Amino acid sequence: MGGNMKNIVVLAFLGLFFVLTQHDASANGYFLINGGSGGKYNASSLGGEIGVVWPATDLQYFLGFGISQINSETRERYYPAGGGVNPPYVWDKVRSNEQELYAAGGLRLVNDFFLGGSVGASTVCEGTVLKGESASSCDSWDGNKSETNVTWSGQIRYIWKNLIIGGGYHNRRGPVLGIGFNF
Repeated sequence: MGGNMKNIVVLAFLGLFFVLTQHDASANGYFLINGGSGGKYNASSLGGEIGVVWPATDLQYFLGFGISQINSETRERYYPAGGGVNPPYVWDKVRSNEQELYAAGGLRLVNDFFLGGSVGASTVCEGTVLKGESASSCDSWDGNKSETNVTWSGQIRYIWKNLIIGGGYHNRRGPVLGIGFNF
């Protein structure tokens, strides 16, 4: 997903969040921080989500959007072919951290337990960069491979008064846990 498209999607969700949390909408806003470990790269991940739960008097549904990062960055020395024995290397093979943008939603099952999930897209780049250059600059080099993946998760969330606790499984991040606040 291009940078301009990400900005448009983020602004649209922030606008939706603002409208739905107004007094007349009968909805509460929420903020959730989540983390994971394992998954595709056996790496840690961190994310944040904002959204709404409604109706405010008897919570039944939640809808939000979030971003996350899988700490998958790697770097290794790269010696071009024909360089002789121990030539000075000028390139690094890299994989950037994987960035995700997603939408989440769910509904109340029983008491304060909600069944939810998310759907989104993530991008990661693999290729070569100049020695010492940031792996995040991978996309700017021709010939490097930037990959977009579909992401999804299944979750159980417990919303009690102003506290939200959740857990589930994410197809790229592995097991995820989150904690947040309903306001």
